[in-house]
Amino acid sequence: MNNIVCAFDFDGTLADTYSCLREFYIELIKEYKTHRIDDLVNILLYYEDLYDACRIPHDFWWPKLFSMLGLEVNVKLLIQKFWEYRINHTRLFDDIIALDELSNKCRLVILCYRDEVSGLKIKRIKRSGLDKYFEKTYIIGDNVKDHSEAINDIIKSFNVVPRRIFIIDDKPEPLMFAKISFPEINTVNIIRYRGIPWMHPFKPDYRISNLSELIHIVAGSLDNKG
Repeated sequence: MNNIVCAFDFDGTLADTYSCLREFYIELIKEYKTHRIDDLVNILLYYEDLYDACRIPHDFWWPKLFSMLGLEVNVKLLIQKFWEYRINHTRLFDDIIALDELSNKCRLVILCYRDEVSGLKIKRIKRSGLDKYFEKTYIIGDNVKDHSEAINDIIKSFNVVPRRIFIIDDKPEPLMFAKISFPEINTVNIIRYRGIPWMHPFKPDYRISNLSELIHIVAGSLDNKG
């Protein structure tokens, strides 16, 4: 049982799908030819960050916030535009080249949350071209119920014990849930963005700023056969 499995989040961990959101909201606000564009965009980005951290979909918070801002929008159509824009402006982080070496040292899987549109996350992962690196894809809310179910399947499918599993994410919540269910699991925060989500008190086992650092962590674990 000396296998090592690295389970990666997608958005914000392997692919930059967040930095484009400012321009999305700028274009949206400009359609209304209103003043105070920067102020309104900053407000929208604040709530985007907040509700994303809470896993709350746009159709819950957009209607009330837009109404408060005096903007009348078709939320259903806007959700479609949001995802089209985000997909078209997705950029892979430069350090994903580290996946080539990692795939020679350990088993790689995706472990992430579903999008608010069912089935969209797997389509986005495939469109990115990264699916070639990963043996299995676990999408919470689509093909698994929660982190516990996903990790139990990793343990069974790859014949690996929790202490040989690394969960890599840019946000604390998924790492926390993995650690609660499996205390021996290794939690790795890759520092991409330090906004509202990281006001959370959870402390991961490792913090890295580049995926190449994960290679050394995994190599150290391979040297330790215990």
